Amino acid sequence: GLAVVSSSALSRVQASIRKVGQDKFFPAEHVYSAATSLEKPTSKPDPAIYLHACKEIGVEPSQCVAIEDSKSGATAAKNAKIPLIGYVGAYEEKEEVDKMAKMLTEECGAITIMYHWNEFFDCLAKVEKALA
Repeated sequence: GLAVVSSSALSRVQASIRKVGQDKFFPAEHVYSAATSLEKPTSKPDPAIYLHACKEIGVEPSQCVAIEDSKSGATAAKNAKIPLIGYVGAYEEKEEVDKMAKMLTEECGAITIMYHWNEFFDCLAKVEKALA
């Protein structure tokens, strides 16, 4: 299954998911907020929200894949031992894209970099191959 794990408040995350029409993929019980889903609120790079989501869904971190576009989020995934796809499609300038791709790979251990969401399944296949 799919889940959303964010440092933002749960209401904001759910509103954002609805706004972009993705709520059909992410049931409310699979949307987690480091600010409101945890007994003790925290934020990324603390891996607590990732570990909480894994526990709630009933999967091991190694059975998941995180997609992150920031150092704090990618570090949280790394610290939770969740395989990582770095996403740089939110950045517009080539220099920023290259800088983020390098950081996500070298510092945060991203297995691959995704430049656009149409690459998702190819990136997922790269993760599966890397972990095989």
